[in-house]
Amino acid sequence: MSTRNHVHYEQAFKQYLGDHHVPFVTVRQLARCADAVGRIKNFDLMVHTPTGNHYIVEVKGKRFPSVGGKREVFWENWIHLDDIEGLLAWEEHFGEGYTGLLVFVYWLQADVPSPDELSIYECRDRQYLMVGITVADFSENCRRRSLRWQALHVPGKHFLNLI
Repeated sequence: MSTRNHVHYEQAFKQYLGDHHVPFVTVRQLARCADAVGRIKNFDLMVHTPTGNHYIVEVKGKRFPSVGGKREVFWENWIHLDDIEGLLAWEEHFGEGYTGLLVFVYWLQADVPSPDELSIYECRDRQYLMVGITVADFSENCRRRSLRWQALHVPGKHFLNLI
């Protein structure tokens, strides 16, 4: 899918932050930054919470449920290895007090009951579930999904225990 098809996920998350008065800065995705090691994948947002936490955020849009073959898949969370490497590199560059965060924005495809702790968020006639997991927690619990595509994921039931 092109970047254009994924814009609504990030827009929904930004609107959610705005509605909750959480300041953020959007990062332009024109080119990758470089450091002494090489190029680093850019993140999507820098978020500063009212409690003083600073998050380096990568937004991942997924359908909920997604359709894999003939079955529905809930809590799809695969990402690319460079997402993890990029967030970890940015954590190191920004230093103490900055945490890499993967935010999964799930676009609800049907009337799916929301888990108890999660609320449905509406944006532009679409409904979403939003969950976050630190890059450290994700990287410590992920498994390889595809060697060819350098894709990683956390198995669904285990993922639910981490968010």
